[in-house]
Amino acid sequence: MSERKYVLNQESANQKLHRMALEIAENLSGSDADIILIGVRNSGTVIAEKIAAFLKPYVKNQVINITVSLDKDLPKEVILSEKLNFTDLNIV
Repeated sequence: MSERKYVLNQESANQKLHRMALEIAENLSGSDADIILIGVRNSGTVIAEKIAAFLKPYVKNQVINITVSLDKDLPKEVILSEKLNFTDLNIV
């Protein structure tokens, strides 16, 4: 079994995700629209959930996480975990 290599350690990764959440909060300052965070199934969903957790203390908007599933090699069909009307929402 080969040893797994990481680009960032857990502390550094959390710092980067927290910074991303702060950037999102700054960019959406003054907006009352809900925030939709979309993560690509598996790892992307985990990242979106972590960003949402960091983001919630900084915004009054509702933060909603959804997952997108697709074949990364041949993305003909994209499936969202929820059907939402994205009109006038903040989507990340």
